[in-house]
Amino acid sequence: MLSNRVVHVSVQLFSNEKLALRMTEQMNLLHVMVISLHYMMHDISINSPLHEKDGIYIRVVDCGNSVMKDHCYWPLVSDLNNILSHRPVAIKFLEDNGLLQMWFHFLSMFQGMNLNQREMNQHIEFEPTTYYAAFSAELEASASPMWALVSHLRDASTAHLTKNLLWHCKQQLRKWLEFVKYGMHEHEALQVSFHLPLHRYFAVFLYQAVRNQGLSLSELLPSPNELKLIILHPLRVQVAFYEIISGLWVRNGLQIKGQAMTYIQCHFCNSMVDADLFLLQVGLMNTARSDIIASIFEKLVSCS
Repeated sequence: MLSNRVVHVSVQLFSNEKLALRMTEQMNLLHVMVISLHYMMHDISINSPLHEKDGIYIRVVDCGNSVMKDHCYWPLVSDLNNILSHRPVAIKFLEDNGLLQMWFHFLSMFQGMNLNQREMNQHIEFEPTTYYAAFSAELEASASPMWALVSHLRDASTAHLTKNLLWHCKQQLRKWLEFVKYGMHEHEALQVSFHLPLHRYFAVFLYQAVRNQGLSLSELLPSPNELKLIILHPLRVQVAFYEIISGLWVRNGLQIKGQAMTYIQCHFCNSMVDADLFLLQVGLMNTARSDIIASIFEKLVSCS
């Protein structure tokens, strides 16, 4: 109740553009918010089951924790979205390399959260409800600030800011891909997470840069080999989606179908499936056709 009341106070404070910019410049308001969010999520992070058999661990948020289930991060995220609606404050955010680095490190803790393991033998006894928290967190703490930033990057005058943000995004994606070493482990065919905020930031800002800011794909994309690795995770999500719709995940209960339906639901699709499909389209255009087709059939066969 206290945090909800504090939100109403901060909304009045941060809705004033001059005051928000003054606090950003003189009191490091953006840094305080991003660092606070980072440590809030770090404190509830756990070792992801992804590749745990190999002794490799990725830290992701625990979607069963009360911070996630009760949306305890929302007052802070709401304030961040509020101040990022002011163009001068958003420009300060995009110009600060340290802030961008912290932000993408924060997002990496959502990358691969709420990992699902396909049940092959018997129906699960208790269906988890953690996916509600996972989808809410990606929409509120990841996608909402993303769209707030995108709204200020409308023409060529801000192209350098988009280019810099994409560079930081690619750096964090590289680190994540090095950890997961995707495609080298057979048990991945039975796992899926619908949450890839790093991929979606890369896709959305890439789209904005090319469509509205005069930048070309050739100057923004990584090498073909790296691009191929990047698109394999969105590809895995597409394969899993159609597996679920076809009844191959039926032993995981109704909750897994709930995840698939939420993924394409109107309130989420613009930030999730649309970005994934765009990234796959870009990948198909800029990597060897034979490699991509082979990868698609490899994933389909290994999951059947």
